[in-house]
Amino acid sequence: MTLKEIYNKVINEGNGFKNLYKNYPSHKIPVDKIFKNKNAYDNNPDKYNLMNKLDVYTSDSDFEKNPIEVISIDRIIPTQRTVSKDNLLSVKDVLDEDNTGAYLVKYNDFYYVMDGHHRISMKILDGETMIKAYVQEI
Repeated sequence: MTLKEIYNKVINEGNGFKNLYKNYPSHKIPVDKIFKNKNAYDNNPDKYNLMNKLDVYTSDSDFEKNPIEVISIDRIIPTQRTVSKDNLLSVKDVLDEDNTGAYLVKYNDFYYVMDGHHRISMKILDGETMIKAYVQEI
């Protein structure tokens, strides 16, 4: 399936992506228009301390040794400012029903996205309120 075909399929399904496309004609969509919580670093006086705590490198194989947990989207905080429309479309048909494959770090009862902003965004736009992801606690 070509990117154009995927795009048309998503637009015609009438999910949340359709509304975002109309409201944000540029390539980038602000994450605060998708996620319930704002970006972790915007307007955060303690952002440098938070960045240092969250910035732990773990290889994919090591991160995937962490447990898969079911997380409410209300507890998830994005760590980037935007997602791209092209990447949203590219993950649409590869999402696993049971696990987003996203990497979250749990800190102070919130889950910060280390990898998987686009996959989580598509789940939110599809109306999901709970997602499954790998979780590492710090």
